[in-house]
Amino acid sequence: MKLTQSIGLTVLSVLLLSACAGRGGPEALVSQVEANPTFYTQVGMWSSERRNEIQATNYAVDDRIPPNTRVTVERVTNEAVVFQREDAPDQRYTLVNTQYTGEDIEGLFARTFGREPVNLDQFNAEMREAIERGEVVEGMTRDEVLVARGYPPAHETPSLDDDRWRYWRHRFATNNVHFGTDGRVERIE
Repeated sequence: MKLTQSIGLTVLSVLLLSACAGRGGPEALVSQVEANPTFYTQVGMWSSERRNEIQATNYAVDDRIPPNTRVTVERVTNEAVVFQREDAPDQRYTLVNTQYTGEDIEGLFARTFGREPVNLDQFNAEMREAIERGEVVEGMTRDEVLVARGYPPAHETPSLDDDRWRYWRHRFATNNVHFGTDGRVERIE
């Protein structure tokens, strides 16, 4: 199953659980986290070294957290997820949702964290190495870009079917990832 389909099913599951609970907000997600707080990151992300804060726009600066990092989720609110890396238990990170994700906290959580690691064996050796470095390279599929770099902000990339995805390196600099007709990265600017 393609990663985008798998993530879509996860988002749907979280939304259905929320609806079944009959409550608004992240209560169903909080219950899942309380039952078992261990998750794996599904995408690469970066945190600000000064605050250990990760903006959901995922600026590519400072401390990189690779996909498949085992984490313990400590708290979920309507605006943020607080977690610790298993390999750095003295570090707490706060993933802050922003209007630019186009997601509520449940959707952001579902596309960022999963119960199982991402199967990197589905990608060839060259792409796995790029994913491990957090780099987008020519020839990558959309799924490989998502795992390596995370999701582009929705206000500049409203659909993952678009031929151009725009990522932020920091507040004032962006990168555009262009996909060819074969669905693979043909250039990065």
